Amino acid sequence: MTHRFPNLPEPQLVDVNYDVDLASLKTRYQAGTGHYPGLNDPETFHLEQIAYEKNELKALINYESKQNLLPFAQGERLDNLGLLTETERLPASRARTVMAFVFTEHAGLVIPKGYQVIAVDNQTLFETLDDTVVSAGTLGVQVNVECTEAGLQGNGFLPGQIHQAVEP
Repeated sequence: MTHRFPNLPEPQLVDVNYDVDLASLKTRYQAGTGHYPGLNDPETFHLEQIAYEKNELKALINYESKQNLLPFAQGERLDNLGLLTETERLPASRARTVMAFVFTEHAGLVIPKGYQVIAVDNQTLFETLDDTVVSAGTLGVQVNVECTEAGLQGNGFLPGQIHQAVEP
């Protein structure tokens, strides 16, 4: 399912179902030999292995077929799909958000550009984009912050999860 078209089902060329494939293999084995392999028969292990590998191949077929569709393509294949319309992939960018800084009492202060806060994962750093002057008596201010690293690392945080100040 995609974000842009949430009602479209995920495409699947072949059904991946280990139990159905194993039952089919056992039935075909019985048709050829006259013996249905039971749980402890040595043939069962081989048929299970064949069913497993068959399902791995089916899953790979489904994956490879989806690589031809824009919502599911990854890596170089996504770049190659972009070539069809002369569209280049955008470079990774830094996540941005607005943070609320809340104060108790103060005589006025400046939140300097580059002041860092860390997210709840204790790894992802965000820093303020501009100097922000906070007048005396102001108990809260909204400040624009940006992740220090480009890419997915700064995405997905909920309100309140970027909150711990780091020494600038």
